Amino acid sequence: MGLDIRYYTKLKDIGNAPADGGYGDGQIVFYDNEYFPGRIAPWKDTILYSYDCSEDREERHFRCGYTSYSVMRNKLAKLAGYTATESKEPMATFLYSNGVYASECGPLFELLNFSDCEGTIGADACKKMVPEFEELWPQIEAEHVDGPFDHFRTFCEYLRRALKAGADKGAIRFS
Repeated sequence: MGLDIRYYTKLKDIGNAPADGGYGDGQIVFYDNEYFPGRIAPWKDTILYSYDCSEDREERHFRCGYTSYSVMRNKLAKLAGYTATESKEPMATFLYSNGVYASECGPLFELLNFSDCEGTIGADACKKMVPEFEELWPQIEAEHVDGPFDHFRTFCEYLRRALKAGADKGAIRFS
């Protein structure tokens, strides 16, 4: 088990989502996570969309474990300027991602304060985050460590592509 993140671009409304959940290649129905209202905008979870399939399917997909994702999200929150805050968990820890959760807005807020298992970030949020991510890019590059275990750099390169694609009438889907 783990987290799968995929991005889609050039979405087109092609009608109501099929009741049986079945749809063809190049088509998608998005999940609107009720705990993060508005993130799916401008898309709806009741509509079937077609998307641009010209990019390799593997290029549009990123997979990692939930723990790895949490570590990378925490590192990105630090670079985005959030404050390390104590968690409310039984084993109190100070994490930058806790600073995101304690905030109501900030750089990359729509991504950093989002489900690590299911939901959709729509074009509206992606458009907002592209310039924020680009502003952080020099710091991300400075964090780069050469070697096969530099998952943070790979993760950030993927997010950069995903946000740009999402901003182009697209979306990022977490599952």
